[in-house]
Amino acid sequence: MVRRLTLDDAPDLCEVLGDDEVMRFIEAPFDLAATRAFIAQAGLSDPPRVYALEEKSSSRVVGHVVFHPLERADVYEIGWIIGRSSWHRGYATEIGRGLIRHGFDTMRLHKIVGETVDPVKSLALMQKLGMRLEGIHRRQARLRDEWLDVYWCGILAADEA
Repeated sequence: MVRRLTLDDAPDLCEVLGDDEVMRFIEAPFDLAATRAFIAQAGLSDPPRVYALEEKSSSRVVGHVVFHPLERADVYEIGWIIGRSSWHRGYATEIGRGLIRHGFDTMRLHKIVGETVDPVKSLALMQKLGMRLEGIHRRQARLRDEWLDVYWCGILAADEA
């Protein structure tokens, strides 16, 4: 389930954002203070830039979903960070499909985009969601003293028609 984040979610989300393997392609792992600051800055903003991904069976936050306007009100960015214990359960695919459908059918968005430096799992997932590779920005992201390519994908409302 996708819902708004609260500061009470910080311990659960810190388990996700504090995991070095989860954060491998994102940034250095977060501690509890950094997680609280992230929630305050991105999750409590109006409108939020990120939302909690809550597992129905346990009511625990197992990750977060990025979904917010990017430069224009009708172009949104999508993304996800999911805790390792919840990998391979189809959450990212289910949430991605749902948000894309909601974005085009309900919000009447023109385009939804995503970016990643993970050329294997994340890129394949975006393509599975119907997003097309639109460009590779060579060695554009610096992560842990290594320059990485950034893969940019997008899907248009017209692609869904």
